[in-house]
Amino acid sequence: MAIPNVAAHAPDIDFDVEHFKYNKDNDTYTCPANEVLYSNGNWYNKTNGKSVTKMKHYKTSACLNCAVFDKCTKNRKGRLIERSQYANLIYENKIRIENNYEIYRKRQAIVEHP
Repeated sequence: MAIPNVAAHAPDIDFDVEHFKYNKDNDTYTCPANEVLYSNGNWYNKTNGKSVTKMKHYKTSACLNCAVFDKCTKNRKGRLIERSQYANLIYENKIRIENNYEIYRKRQAIVEHP
């Protein structure tokens, strides 16, 4: 399975979601400015064509007073991160591909393309 690309970039790519650290134990994200983004614990349905994916939203009120706000987001209410119900599986797949890049590259070459 291909690794999905970033859907949208932050104004400064150093603040893209890949630079936010997810903490599995307390279900939070820590931003590059060391602020913690929390979820309210609710799952939201996100529709993409015919498929529906469950997402959690993470945010913090610290964004409004952050020195790097303009580098991180254009949203006047602050940064919002969405985490899919499949995020852990996508991350594990990304690690497998990165650790076995040559095998995956060879597989792409030998698989019949549509």
